[in-house]
Amino acid sequence: MLRNYRLELAHNVTLSPYKAANGGSTQAQNLPATSTLNGTKILAAAAFEAGVGNTSVQYDFPTVFSASSTSSSWPLPVSVYLRASESLDDDGVTSKRAAAVEGGVRVVLGRAYIPSKQGAADQSLSVPVKAQFYGTFNTFNGWYDSTADSASKINAATQIKFSDPCTNLVGATSCNLTLKVDAATTGAYTAGISTVKLAAPGTGSNGSREMYTEGPPWLPSTRGVMTYGTVRSPTIYTYIREMY
Repeated sequence: MLRNYRLELAHNVTLSPYKAANGGSTQAQNLPATSTLNGTKILAAAAFEAGVGNTSVQYDFPTVFSASSTSSSWPLPVSVYLRASESLDDDGVTSKRAAAVEGGVRVVLGRAYIPSKQGAADQSLSVPVKAQFYGTFNTFNGWYDSTADSASKINAATQIKFSDPCTNLVGATSCNLTLKVDAATTGAYTAGISTVKLAAPGTGSNGSREMYTEGPPWLPSTRGVMTYGTVRSPTIYTYIREMY
């Protein structure tokens, strides 16, 4: 590391996304089309101290998952390698060289999958929220469980939501269902699963509500339907037939 790269010896540095370390093609020119590198892409010379400058960038796909979308095709994973090069008063300083040191990262489109569940009104209900990514396995494109994710976390107090109003069960004339997250829920993902525990809504509760999450932002969620209670016909027949 060149510790003297600072003050008047330092220059503005531009970060650019590439397909491979030491490669010649920028990743923004390839699939997914119209992807962009956003954030502080130009690191000012004044930001360097003892040869080190820090910044934050993000690689954005052209689309993100939305539960309301009818699309069956989403951006596939892509490898992005960052290149640093002086943007002004160029001295030829760049991270592109034979012994490549350009760091790369695999960028994927993610979502949180929430299954539909049916529960008893007098019992708690555990809902396994799964972190997933859109990818290819055995030539098939689809959503696959992200079992390596043990870093993401849902804020159980503020990011777990339920639809309003409540939806009546088929045949029912009213709906009475209030859902709350049990205090035991941590929201943390372990091996790609965050278990959300719903408190028992109480005897007599019936109806259904959609459950979804509003975070973390890289895992927009599907909507799962939580259903409680049953509806019985006012006239109960054990057996009936007609004879002529």
